[in-house]
This record gives sequence, C-alpha cells and structure tokens, in this order.
Amino acid sequence: MTGEKETKVILVRHGVTEWNRLARYQGRLDIPLNEEGRKQSFVLAQALKDIPFAAIFTSPLRRAYECAEIIATVKGTGLQIKPGLTEICHGVWEGLTLNEVESKYADLVQKWRLNPYDTPMPQGESIREVETRAWGTFEEIASGWPGKISLIVTHDVPLRTILRKILNLESKYIWRLRLDNVGINVVCDKEGSWQIVLLNDTCHLGGWLSSKAQLAL
Repeated sequence: MTGEKETKVILVRHGVTEWNRLARYQGRLDIPLNEEGRKQSFVLAQALKDIPFAAIFTSPLRRAYECAEIIATVKGTGLQIKPGLTEICHGVWEGLTLNEVESKYADLVQKWRLNPYDTPMPQGESIREVETRAWGTFEEIASGWPGKISLIVTHDVPLRTILRKILNLESKYIWRLRLDNVGINVVCDKEGSWQIVLLNDTCHLGGWLSSKAQLAL
C-alpha cells in the first residue's frame, strides 16, 4: 500500500569451504568454512555493516552458521536458525567430487541437469522438495518482519529456488543463475509482488572479474 515501507530481504550464500574449492559435493555434510571463507565473511560483514537489519536468519549447517555469526557479531543483531534454509541433500553423492559423480552416475547427472526439479539423487532430495521448504521459510521471514530488512544466509540450491520463484523462471533454467560465495542478492516486496533489486553482487570481493565458477554444491 502507498506510504508503507517496503519489506526487503537480503539473501547471501555462505563463504567458501575447502570442499567448494575441490568441487566436492557437500549437501547436508557439515563442512566448515576454510580460512578464505572466514575472510570472505568478514568482508561481507563490513559491506553490510550500515544496513539496519531487523533480524538475521541462517541454515543450521556450520558453513552458513559461521558466516551468519560473523555478520551478526559485527552488527550486534540476533541470529535465528531456520532448518528450511538447509542445503539440498545429495544422498549418495555427498563426499564425492564432481568427476566421481559424473563417472559413476552419468545418466542421472544428465537427467538432473535437464529436469532438476523432478530428479532426486539416490537417497537424496529433488530440487522441487528444496524449493517447497526454502520458499515457505522465505515467506515466513518476510511476513514476520513487514516493512523491515531481514538477512538470510543460506546455500546454493535454496537460494536458487527462492530467486527462481521470484523471477517465475521455468525450472529448467535454474542453472542459468550464478551465485558466488558471499554474493549479495536483494529482493523487495513492491505492493504484494517480489522484485529483484540486486543479483550476485561481489563488488566487496573485488568484483565479478575476480570470481571463479563453482563446479559442485
């Protein structure tokens, strides 16, 4: 409504881990940030230091929680854990490198890339299942803090699904989004319709020219 403050949510992906660097699937395995990831998180915290967050929310997995805790400490803002923001469960792929997965599960990898929403990994989740819980958590946070600015620290796949919903992309295009570690994404609710204000901003890390594509999640 006219005159009301916009509800804004800033969404960031956690800092880098050693397994990110090695292109090894993490999924639900609780891998911590490496030294670079911790440094990235401190740089991110400084980039966000002047934003008046009403609340900060994080996945319970250590790599996201550590990143969020660094920001919360700099900001002096409370930190809340939301299980719905947890990374996708890769099932039997977890712990394997990208090359190992492509070698052992070539047909399934191809199906996952072409039809990601309806192709669960063995003993894992489909992206459709991730979107259901991630979007539900996003709506819960947004409705709980109307007219405020909230921060969400999460993982690659939950973040992709939230942005896909806002953009109303066909599910097969989800891989066209590039989401770097500690990249900043900003969305706002404009009269009941979500808009993307900023997508994968990495200027605080030196800009997009210095970022490297990631090969596993």
